[in-house]
Amino acid sequence: MTLEALIRQGRDLIMSGRYGEAVSTLTKVINDDAIDPHSEQFTTALSYRAFAKDGLGEWDDAYADLTRLIELHPDAEVNRARAGILSKMGRYREAIDDLEIARRKYSLSPEIHVDLGDNRRELGKTEETEKNNEEAERNYRMAIQLGKESELSGRITKRDYVALTRAEVALKAMGKDVDTGYTS
Repeated sequence: MTLEALIRQGRDLIMSGRYGEAVSTLTKVINDDAIDPHSEQFTTALSYRAFAKDGLGEWDDAYADLTRLIELHPDAEVNRARAGILSKMGRYREAIDDLEIARRKYSLSPEIHVDLGDNRRELGKTEETEKNNEEAERNYRMAIQLGKESELSGRITKRDYVALTRAEVALKAMGKDVDTGYTS
């Protein structure tokens, strides 16, 4: 079977929820002597394997794959994915660092601002509570503002609406006034 066929098979296994089999299949690609670690095939296989390991709850391994991907090909989307893993591991400060990298590239994404807020709120449960909660509130309010702007310009997406709802729920949970003003 070709490397491309193995990658497709790994992707299909992930799509069907067969994460363990996907990891085995994609590891064959990653460990193949003929593959260049800088090739698109390698990075795709590594990315898929990280996703499969996340599905298995193997967050240390998923983190390692995503870190290797960032080392090979720095990309804000990979930083965002790694932030999700770090958050699941309870490593909120590191997740915030990765999300800040993603925010610099995707500053108009309400979703990234909500993710930042969520991680700051979690970090605030153990350290610098007031400061982290204030920053979380700013992130949530920014998400709402960006969502309003997207809606007014006619370019709001379903993902934006989900982010707006998450921001609104988080602010209410913090006991804050919420006036989203979006029309969904």
